[in-house]
This record gives sequence, C-alpha cells and structure tokens, in this order.
Amino acid sequence: MNLSEENLKNIQFHFLSKFNSYCWISGGAIIDALDGKTPRDIDVYFPSEEAKNKAVSKAKVLGAKIIQTYPLGTKIQWEGVEMDLTFIGKDPEEVFDKCDYTIMCIAVDKNGKFFHHQDFFEHWGEKKLYYTGEVQTKGGEHFVNKAKRLNKYLKKGYSMDKENLEFWLELILASYKKPKKPKNKQSNSV
Repeated sequence: MNLSEENLKNIQFHFLSKFNSYCWISGGAIIDALDGKTPRDIDVYFPSEEAKNKAVSKAKVLGAKIIQTYPLGTKIQWEGVEMDLTFIGKDPEEVFDKCDYTIMCIAVDKNGKFFHHQDFFEHWGEKKLYYTGEVQTKGGEHFVNKAKRLNKYLKKGYSMDKENLEFWLELILASYKKPKKPKNKQSNSV
C-alpha cells in the first residue's frame, strides 16, 4: 500500500525533503489522514540524536519556532504546522518496537516507502486498540501519557477489549512504586 497524494499532503510529507538526513513520519498523523481528519501535529523521526539535532537547527534557520524541548525531541511550529522532531530508534521498525498500540505502528519515510505492523490494517479497520507486547514501563509519568493517548483514541471511536485493558492495568499496578513512609523515630526517653 502507498498513501494517496491527499494523505501525503495532509501529513505534510513535503517537509521531509527539507531535511538532509533520512527521516520518516509515523503514528497518529497518518492514522488521522487515513481517517479523513487533519492531524493536530506531525511526528517526524530521525535515525540518530545527531540527525535530529541538525534537523532542529535547519528548521530554525528556515523559520521554525521552538515550542518545547523534551528528553526525546523538540516540538516546533513551522509554516503553521506543529511537528515533533524525535529520535527513539534508527529506523521505523525500531520505533515500532517502542509503540504501545499496533495502530501506532505505521510510517512513511522521505523516499515514500510505507511501513506498518503486520496487523495494522485489521486493527485499524476494526478501530481496536491492541498492545504490541513491547510496552515501555518506565515510571508513572509515562503512564500518564499512555492514559492520555488511550483516552484520545477512545474519544476517536476506537475501543479496547477486556484482555488488553487488563494487561494495561496490570502494567500500571506492577510498575507503580508506593512512596516509602518515613520511619518514625522512637524516643528512648523516660
């Protein structure tokens, strides 16, 4: 499968040609385009931290405004479009290994090559959220973001079966570390 010209325009595919490095668009923007919606923002991935940093610098030179920097990337606004320039893997398949839902495992690189999880079309067609089995469990703040993403897709009409929901809740409970209570110092006075 290839994305239609209209879908490529909707995900701002032309921006990829501005970067010297290999890069790709992945995730929610493509899903929105396939669903006939305008993406809120575009996630552009780079194969290294160095390539991402060079892309941020080039975007700034070309007029992009930095909105936010965060550990994995930089959010910019460029020609009225919000983009996250990110590095989390050397290629789309490595990034897919870090995605929580199979429907997020979709990408198109700057050469127009299309990538997707083997079950993407079935799950997207069913509008069902299935875990990839590669869910990252680093700390509570990641689960806040995951909960926001889950809520966003539920509001978009996707659903999650009981098994996947139980899996998600078990991960939260297993990774939650209760704050340690300070030990009371007992006085030995008489």
